[in-house]
Amino acid sequence: MLQLVLLLALLFLSLFTVNAQETTLPAFATVENDQLVLYDAEGNRSEIVSAANGFRDPIWSPDGSRVAFLMFNAEFSPQLGIVEVATATHFLLDAPLLDSTFNPSWTSDGRLLYVAQNQDEESPDPMALMADMMVIEPAPDAQPEKLGSFGLGIGCGGGSTLPADWIYWEETNGLGGFFLPLVETDFGIVHSTDCGGEKLALFDPASGTSTVLVEKFAKAVVSPDRTRVVGLELNYDDRSLSRTLIYDLATAEIRDLGLDVEPDQVRWSADGNSLYYSVQIYDRNLTDDLTDEQKNQLSTDLGYEMFEVPGNRVEIYQISVDGGASTLIYNAPAYAIGRIIDTASGLYITQIPNMDGWLQALTDGTLSYNEDWELFEGYVQPEVLWIPSGETEATFLGNFGLFTPAP
Repeated sequence: MLQLVLLLALLFLSLFTVNAQETTLPAFATVENDQLVLYDAEGNRSEIVSAANGFRDPIWSPDGSRVAFLMFNAEFSPQLGIVEVATATHFLLDAPLLDSTFNPSWTSDGRLLYVAQNQDEESPDPMALMADMMVIEPAPDAQPEKLGSFGLGIGCGGGSTLPADWIYWEETNGLGGFFLPLVETDFGIVHSTDCGGEKLALFDPASGTSTVLVEKFAKAVVSPDRTRVVGLELNYDDRSLSRTLIYDLATAEIRDLGLDVEPDQVRWSADGNSLYYSVQIYDRNLTDDLTDEQKNQLSTDLGYEMFEVPGNRVEIYQISVDGGASTLIYNAPAYAIGRIIDTASGLYITQIPNMDGWLQALTDGTLSYNEDWELFEGYVQPEVLWIPSGETEATFLGNFGLFTPAP
């Protein structure tokens, strides 16, 4: 068995090395087995810090010298930290009451922007709690500075019994893929004012107050030049009527891209001239492949009848910010697309595989639904692929969680 494990490890390292040479794989941060890891451009690996209960997105500083991270300790309390890339060392910041629903981000003056819980003020809205907009220097002895406060709507919740959902939520930093934006711009700090990430607002550091810009604007992403925001206006009564919109921060103009489909995720190209969006398409029910005996055994193990485990296809399209026709650049059988990151050399994507292997392991006795929850995610680890600029053929680079290339 040990020989087999060593052989598989050598094959993986060989695959990684070949692809690194062919694709000029950049330095990147990733999470492996609840450990934050850095790879340099030569493929050298540095283990940084372990977290008892996982991480949120690693966030590279614009100059690539630091990586900020949010991790959860054994008590599930969030902690904010900094990695000094040159020395592969890290330290934790003094950031009490950190609100982990927002991922931190870097400011133009090199500080770290984050949101903290406000336990001293009562919100005038009974369906909201007060939150504080905070900044802190990336130094071990730094003290946080409060910029002001805003109301944050509450009431979100939910869960899933499917491990592919858990990975998708991790890769997108939000329940159901609905993350909360937090980005400094010349016009103020773009952020969400509700836990579902569907209310876009602008925080003014000068006054310490926040103003709602758009009531329905989910999965919002700020453009590279930080002048526009793309997001989804969801129509829950008829999802076919949902729209993909671009909000201009300078003029408050809202423009409809005119897509005939509701994207799963939308991301800007590196130059800001186009957008990439992913689509999740239901393909088949994986339990249809099971025998009646397997279905009965699965229902017995679960304690309820699992009628459906979706097997999906994914597609990624590119469209000009001026609208027009979309160009299909990638499609494959997979559960969902997690991350879309455009760089000078090409497009990096992560996809979450379908749950065929997980379902097979449950039905053949390899896994026990009641005892092996911690092993489920191993069957749906994110697959990182690279698509060179101007091409549509993807190269598999490996299984890396929260893959984040250096700037």
